[in-house]
Amino acid sequence: MLIIIGNGFDLNLGLKTSWSNFLHSDQFRSHAASNYTLFNYLQGSHDLNTWINVEEELAKYASKLDNYGASVDSFKQEFAVLSESLKEYLSENQVGETFSSITKTKSMHLIDKVQQILSKNIKPISVIDFNYTNSFKNLLYPLPPNMINPFSIKNIHGTYKGSDIIFGCENFGNAFPTRNMGFIIKSHANNYNGAELKTKLREESEIVIFGHSLGSTDHPYFKDFFMNLKNRTSPVLIKMFFHINGQALNEEMNIMSDYSLAEIKNNSNVTFDWINTHETSTDDFSLLTAREVPLVKTARY
Repeated sequence: MLIIIGNGFDLNLGLKTSWSNFLHSDQFRSHAASNYTLFNYLQGSHDLNTWINVEEELAKYASKLDNYGASVDSFKQEFAVLSESLKEYLSENQVGETFSSITKTKSMHLIDKVQQILSKNIKPISVIDFNYTNSFKNLLYPLPPNMINPFSIKNIHGTYKGSDIIFGCENFGNAFPTRNMGFIIKSHANNYNGAELKTKLREESEIVIFGHSLGSTDHPYFKDFFMNLKNRTSPVLIKMFFHINGQALNEEMNIMSDYSLAEIKNNSNVTFDWINTHETSTDDFSLLTAREVPLVKTARY
C-alpha cells in the first residue's frame, strides 16, 4: 500500500501550515516591513490559501523581475531569506509529544489504521510525505515492536530541520529564463528525485492520497501515473482525502491524464471524500484493511 501525504493532513490536525498562515506570521511580516521586494509582492497577491498558489506566484514574479525593480541576484538572496523564514515558522507549528485535541480528526484515524495494519502484519506500507513537517512520523512512532512487514516513510521535499528543502516552482512553458534561475526550480535541486514515487505509483494496487491537491508544480511526480492509468489492465484502488474542493482535484487529474478522466474512472475504483476537521466517521478507511496479503518475513525498510 502506498500513502501520499499532503498539507491537508496537517491542516486537518489544526496546524496552521497554510501559506495564508505563513503570510500573517511574524517571520514573514518582519521581512515585508524591511521592504524586501519579493515579500511585498507575495503580501500583495491574493488568494494565497494553499501551497500551490504561492509557488505559482513565484513563477509569475520570476517572469517579470524588471517590473518589480528586482534583479536575479536580489531575487536569489530574498528567496533564500523566504526559505529560511518558512522553516523557522514551521518549526513553531509542529506536532509534539504532548500534542492533544486531535483524536477525532481524519488525520488521526489514518494514523490509527496504519498502526493497526503494522501491528497485525496485514500488509507492507510505504508513505511519501510532501510536507516539510514531521507530523505523520511523530504521530505514528514508535512503530509496533512485533512489526514484520516492510514499512518506509520519506519526506520527498525534505523537512524544516534540513539544510535544503525542495521549495519553489517549475518553469512550465519557459515562463521565465531558466539560466541563473535554477534556485527556484524544484527539479533543479540536488536532492530532487521522483523516481521512487513514480515506481511505487506504477506498482501499487492500493493508493491513498491524503490532503494533496495534485497541483501543477507537482505534476511531474504524478503525470505518468495518470496518463497510464486509463490503459491499466489490472484494477487499482485509489482513495482521495482532500482539503480543496473535489472539482479542482478532478480538474488536475483530467489535465495530467490528457483529459481522459472519464476513461480512468471507467477503469479504476476512484473514491472521493472530504477532509473535515469535525468529522468522526471511520468508514472512510475501510479500504486500508480490505485486502490482506500473505505474511512474509522480510527486513524492515
